[in-house]
Amino acid sequence: MAAMPISDSDLLCDPATPYHGFTFRDGYFTHQCWPGVRLIACTGDESVVIDACEAAPCRGGWGIEAYDGSRLNEEPYSLHHMLAGEALAPQFVGGRVYQANLRMWDCVKVTQKMSRPMRVKRQLDAFELYKRRGASGTTGAGILS
Repeated sequence: MAAMPISDSDLLCDPATPYHGFTFRDGYFTHQCWPGVRLIACTGDESVVIDACEAAPCRGGWGIEAYDGSRLNEEPYSLHHMLAGEALAPQFVGGRVYQANLRMWDCVKVTQKMSRPMRVKRQLDAFELYKRRGASGTTGAGILS
């Protein structure tokens, strides 16, 4: 713990117990901070996304379009299908998509609030899905801004 960039005063932990009270490895990496403590660099920079624990960006897409196969992770994506045809989809046209291994509450922009989380059936090549007008895939989540 002495070599870690955070201190016992930042984390909800008990330094007097073995492993500071963390009972499993993920307990440390998904730790909670004391109220009022949030370790954030670049506060106020709208281009910065804060990752929880070990999550890291896989890919990012900019200038996302509604149907014409914006590319993310070397695959074409359709904003329309990522949001399951939701009426709110057009407000994200031209925006950014952030793809990572995360849960919806793990990652938000510093100034962002999660207002209406949703789960959407998706597949990696949503543009092909659009062309076929089919429906299949796995459940996934992402952050749009």
